[in-house]
Amino acid sequence: MVLLGILSGRMAGQFLRARRFPFRVGRGVAMDARFEDEGVWDFHLELAWDRRKGFWARRQGEALATINGQPFQDQLLRNGDLIGMGAVQLRFSLSETVYRNPAWRESMVWILLSAVLIAELGLVYALTALFLR
Repeated sequence: MVLLGILSGRMAGQFLRARRFPFRVGRGVAMDARFEDEGVWDFHLELAWDRRKGFWARRQGEALATINGQPFQDQLLRNGDLIGMGAVQLRFSLSETVYRNPAWRESMVWILLSAVLIAELGLVYALTALFLR
């Protein structure tokens, strides 16, 4: 998951989580992240993920956007990069991994395996009793 820290603009101090990609950013109603600040276009930029390349940003049309102060068209993103678009500046970061304890799921698997083993032993016992008569 990607975390976008909003450093400037009307929503400064807030965080956005990008869970699905492509993640569209702009002023338009259909955007995943909407900013109504000056200089933000209806569809300003798109964040995407590629298994081979990693995370990257693509500027849309003639919209002005920067990464770490440098204009770009398509750019690979690294943890901590600053994305600028109009009056808005975002910090791109990979969010912390949430560890979920697998104990419940693991115990359910062991219970299921035990039930299968008991069923097999019962079947073997029943078939043995049937054929030994």
